[in-house]
Amino acid sequence: MSTADDSSGIVFDDPVSSLDYKWREGVALRLVREAKRRQVIVFTHDIVFLLLLKEFSEQEGVGQLDQHVQQLPVGAGVCVQELPWVALSVKGKSAI
Repeated sequence: MSTADDSSGIVFDDPVSSLDYKWREGVALRLVREAKRRQVIVFTHDIVFLLLLKEFSEQEGVGQLDQHVQQLPVGAGVCVQELPWVALSVKGKSAI
């Protein structure tokens, strides 16, 4: 990312899927800092990584939009603007 002058958006598909826990924080922080200058889209199944992205986004003052794909009565593959249930805080889970 640092070798290109282009500030177009970037998309990552499970960027930590083959990395161990020691690398998650560094990758999450790097992506959040990159999001200060361009759009960064991250697809992940890793809830711990997702929560790190959220934590660092808040610390760094970077806006974010949470979405996840779920199965609803209308069909599968429905994109909703919220976190998956497993990623919600206890307070968030009790509100459902």
